[in-house]
Amino acid sequence: MIGGVTSALRWGLPKDHPASKTRWLPTLITGFDMVTTFLDERFLSEHLAEAPDPVPFETFRAALEYGKEPSDPWLERFLEMQLFMRRLARLEGPPDTVKSYERYKEWLPFGYRNRTFFEVSARDLGYELHELDYSPGERLF
Repeated sequence: MIGGVTSALRWGLPKDHPASKTRWLPTLITGFDMVTTFLDERFLSEHLAEAPDPVPFETFRAALEYGKEPSDPWLERFLEMQLFMRRLARLEGPPDTVKSYERYKEWLPFGYRNRTFFEVSARDLGYELHELDYSPGERLF
């Protein structure tokens, strides 16, 4: 969950948004990376893979500006996160395509690592993903 919140604040909003500029966010990103790297190197049964290449700009643009269904699951995740954060922050108008694409390319390695860490650690702990993959507020403990 920390990875998701961190990711949404840093890459789900425009760089000039106050939530994306908070002073503690870079430290949180670094700390999260350090923890996942430590656990990956010492405890996980399989090492975390490198992120896939980002989709080309034209593919990104078609999905963002023209609503073309994303064929890439990581592009779809990014666009969903960006839309959620824009609604949460009550940002009006469409996002800037070029700036969004730059944030997507920065986000992809972090988002991919966060998700694969979640999946590998869940398997190592004996959980099925469907048991854990809930949005906040959907599951009571």
